[in-house]
Amino acid sequence: MDPEKNQKIIQLESELHQLKSAVEELTVLNDLAIAAGTSMEVDQMLDIIVEKSIKAVKAEQGSILLVTDQKDAPLKTLLRKPD
Repeated sequence: MDPEKNQKIIQLESELHQLKSAVEELTVLNDLAIAAGTSMEVDQMLDIIVEKSIKAVKAEQGSILLVTDQKDAPLKTLLRKPD
């Protein structure tokens, strides 16, 4: 095969991989935006955000740390393990 064509194929395969990654990232961001924009309970929405984020980055667990106005418990941590 012509070295120039071979180089072009390698370049196109690299670009295809980058585009697929970008589509996956945008899909995750869209899912998170939909979850954040729904009119559900905050805890339920945060659970969905943590769950989708964990799946997107293939993590074992994730967390969101919330700051509250409560003096006895100023921080609230949400943890979710994947199913």
